[in-house]
This record gives sequence, C-alpha cells and structure tokens, in this order.
Amino acid sequence: MTKDEAMRVRVGDNLAPDPMWNDTTVSRHRKLPDIVTVRDIKGVRSQSGRMFHVQTIGKDDICLDAGWFSLPEKSE
Repeated sequence: MTKDEAMRVRVGDNLAPDPMWNDTTVSRHRKLPDIVTVRDIKGVRSQSGRMFHVQTIGKDDICLDAGWFSLPEKSE
C-alpha cells in the first residue's frame, strides 16, 4: 500500500494483508485472515505514516503499519 492509499483508508474499510505476515509469523494465533477490517487508525512515525488496528485469527487486536496491507481487488 502506498502512503497516499493509506491516507484514504477509514475505520471499517476492508484490507488484504500481505501474505508475508502470515508466512513469517510463527504463532497461528497472530496470523491474519484473508481480509481484515480496520478497527482503528493511528497516525504515527512509521514507514507509511499510518498504523491500522486489525483483529488476528486468534481474535487479538494488533497494530500494524499500513505497508503490511493492500486494498482488496475490486470485482467487476
């Protein structure tokens, strides 16, 4: 996700996590579903400038940089 795309994301939007997150996360509890819903947004000093609060498969809330996500493909 680009910085411009990250700035347009709002609470309640659905995002697709980068598969690398699940590939490199050892604990199944911390893995992300195929599509996540943004629960909160924080503007911070990070690569993208935004952090998204999302829920893991294990129902934990985690905060990840917007760079870990992309906008889901639109079906036409």
